Amino acid sequence: MSTAEATHARDGLRAVIVPSVSILDRHAWDALVTDGDFYNCHGWLSALEYALGPAELLTLHGPSGLSGGCALWSGERGPGLFCLPEYFPDLAAPWRREFLWIGARRSTHNEIPCAFGHGRGRIMRALLHAAADLAETRGLAGVVVPYMPLGQAVELAAGHNEARVILHAADTSLTVPTDGLTGVMSTMDKHSRWRIRKELSVFAEHGSRVEWRTFDPELEWVASELIAQNRAKYGSLQGTLWMRRMLEGQRRSGVLDSAIAAVAYRGDSIVAITVFYRFGKTLHCRYFGSDYAVTDDDARYFVLSFYAPLDWAAEQGIETVELSTSSLQAKSLRGGMVNPLAAVVLLTDATPPPHEAVTQHNVRFAMEHQEAFKHRLSSDWNLIYS
Repeated sequence: MSTAEATHARDGLRAVIVPSVSILDRHAWDALVTDGDFYNCHGWLSALEYALGPAELLTLHGPSGLSGGCALWSGERGPGLFCLPEYFPDLAAPWRREFLWIGARRSTHNEIPCAFGHGRGRIMRALLHAAADLAETRGLAGVVVPYMPLGQAVELAAGHNEARVILHAADTSLTVPTDGLTGVMSTMDKHSRWRIRKELSVFAEHGSRVEWRTFDPELEWVASELIAQNRAKYGSLQGTLWMRRMLEGQRRSGVLDSAIAAVAYRGDSIVAITVFYRFGKTLHCRYFGSDYAVTDDDARYFVLSFYAPLDWAAEQGIETVELSTSSLQAKSLRGGMVNPLAAVVLLTDATPPPHEAVTQHNVRFAMEHQEAFKHRLSSDWNLIYS
């Protein structure tokens, strides 16, 4: 494949659009990716390309080589997690037009792969300006970077006066103490500790047990079926074949080697699975699947996705478990901290929402979460008021 160089350089950095992540050196790219940004690592982006086809990236190059970059895609038009008109209905802007989306396809956690240290702000600024220029050249309404941790969103938006940081979602994460689940429970109230003990007891009483497994062809097959069952329960039309294609792409890219599955067994039968990916010192929870023909409520979701991973992660030296954006209340009641996620928006040919309106939106969003989660909010929410 060939590369298409952008028409300008800024701050001594050359912007280059590449048609596929396969063009980029894996080690050079991943050196820019934080442990928390797994879904923008080289292996995950490659897996998406194997499964769904190539996707462009905007990259920045300086005297020392690759300095920063981001994956590009077009978002989704229908309702759901990637429908821009649903994000900020109270703010006036051309949300129904097409935008240049930054981040991995369908990722609900996006940071900007970027060098650290001296010059980081300059790289971020150059990337945001290059993305805006690209959007304008293509006749798009602007640039949107969704599902950014609030601190990183503020950092990125500082590079352009017209950029706005707008809260639109939240996720949960678990800090892993050295003694795993026991350490998390020691910080909880009496009722929360009772809930965890009860769910673990119910799981065991139904004859269920947990085994940790890496992936082989047999587990890929079973995982695809169970994950498809779970997605169908919540309205997804992406069935077993789609999930097999995704796992096949991950195997081809090599990122499946970093996957570890918490598997619930009844006898010799698998009844549920949660799939995690390890990246540095962070464990990322991605998929849950269940055999809904086994209808009894044995708390398998909570055991596989919360309790067992804490002990496993502690043994492996992992510091954080990332739990994504769904079921915030259930996750926070079991030790998860709720973190703010924002979109950075930069329009190309329209007036951005006034700062006052954005501030009102963000404060209202934060207050709603304060009411819902109280002391289970991370300190990042304080950035709204700074």
